[in-house]
Amino acid sequence: MSVVSEFRGASSGEKTVILVVAIGGLWLWGWIAVRSTQPSGYTDPVSLPSRSALETSGEVNWGSKEKGWYACRVEARKRLKSPSSAKFPPYNSSVEDLVVHYPPSGYTVTAWVDAKNTFGVELRNGYVCGVRFTGWESWVLLDYFWLE
Repeated sequence: MSVVSEFRGASSGEKTVILVVAIGGLWLWGWIAVRSTQPSGYTDPVSLPSRSALETSGEVNWGSKEKGWYACRVEARKRLKSPSSAKFPPYNSSVEDLVVHYPPSGYTVTAWVDAKNTFGVELRNGYVCGVRFTGWESWVLLDYFWLE
């Protein structure tokens, strides 16, 4: 006897149970497939340089907007063909307006980086980055894209 003929001979209550189990199994399979292919950047915390190293250099005032700026610089550097050639603008009053705070802990940064491409030509690349502060020196990337 085939599965189809057994299904046809089942009572309506048994058919309902079979359909619910089948739909639940398909949903679970789809959920696992989607979770296994998600980019890791959306769940991995952003690692900033240690606080003591930056404080002693005088490079960072640990204000929240500034930390968001530096967290996005870390993410931009990860996506470059030649990260060592990256030249970012310094965080100062002229770029402070490029960081938008979304309370309580979200920040969107619109900025640029000068870096070499695959052919060794230095180009200016604009980017938009969204990050969320999750605790002491811990940031999570929400979104990132290059401006065309």
